Amino acid sequence: MSLEVKVKIFVDIFFSMGILFSAIGVLGIFRGKDIFKRIQSSMVIYTLGVFPILIALSVYNLSRGYIQTFIKLIIIIVVLFVTMPLLNSLLLKRSYSQEDERKGITLDEYGSDKSDKND
Repeated sequence: MSLEVKVKIFVDIFFSMGILFSAIGVLGIFRGKDIFKRIQSSMVIYTLGVFPILIALSVYNLSRGYIQTFIKLIIIIVVLFVTMPLLNSLLLKRSYSQEDERKGITLDEYGSDKSDKND
């Protein structure tokens, strides 16, 4: 089996895996009952959907000799690897500390510490 065939099989497997997990993540976003399940589904899309596709693109471009495109894709992978978990954790923290307007309760248990100091 030649290297070109092995690269094609690798790229096909990673593209298929990325598309499958992206579709599963989109279904999770639509079917999620609360914000936390939807954010988890968005992380599935990011982690198991986008990364395999970008890795497959990187390997394909490297095998074809497109070094500049390969370097750009590696930079994109690194930037996404650093920023997406940070953004999702900030989004989770913000939605956790939001007040539930329907029930009039606060989901953040640490907010009660501030009111105790005023007594």
